[in-house]
Amino acid sequence: MIYKNEKQLIDVEFPMEVRSQIVSSVFMGYELVTKLVKEHLWLQSVYGKNAYGDLRNAAVSFCIDHKISENKLPIVSKSATNSRNNYNYIQILTNNSLINVSQVMHPNAVPPYADFRFENSFMNGQLEFFDNDGTIEIDNKVELSNSRYYMLLTHGCTMNLPSFIHIGIPEVGAKKWRYQYNLLRDPQLIHQSDKEEIEVVLPKFKERVLKGVQGDGQKF
Repeated sequence: MIYKNEKQLIDVEFPMEVRSQIVSSVFMGYELVTKLVKEHLWLQSVYGKNAYGDLRNAAVSFCIDHKISENKLPIVSKSATNSRNNYNYIQILTNNSLINVSQVMHPNAVPPYADFRFENSFMNGQLEFFDNDGTIEIDNKVELSNSRYYMLLTHGCTMNLPSFIHIGIPEVGAKKWRYQYNLLRDPQLIHQSDKEEIEVVLPKFKERVLKGVQGDGQKF
């Protein structure tokens, strides 16, 4: 496979139909949290508002998992735990990439340091094998059959709605971006989540959150 640049790499690993479903997952995740807040007064308090970021991130990951289970997303997710064993998260896997999900404050922000992001970013050292003319013959130039590119799905909100959704390739060390792609610039229509689907998914999300609080949840 020849990749001309980072954009083509994302196009191959995350084609339009996959990107569209990821965007739909983010919007549905935010809608789940909005509905959850309306149903529980304690979440409307000062203390409850402190949890919104974690809840949105959990809801987005949960909705991606839901779409995978419904065969609407032809990718794979699996649970993972950080080195301190005190934080569970999902890893999204395509044929040649691994991606983590994170809410951030603004479109160009890099998620804060985490051991798994730092360690995974070293997979992107292979991106330096792009030729000066912008091409790389993966199979012939370097053996990467057991390697993956590392990417981050970042999202953020304004007035409880997603204002940006990016797939980004961090540089080694995960302190800054090598490349970002704005999924909201794709020529797609963002539809409001089906009310019946929300009613089905919300109880499952509540159950998963409860298990996480009790220490029983493996992943959102």
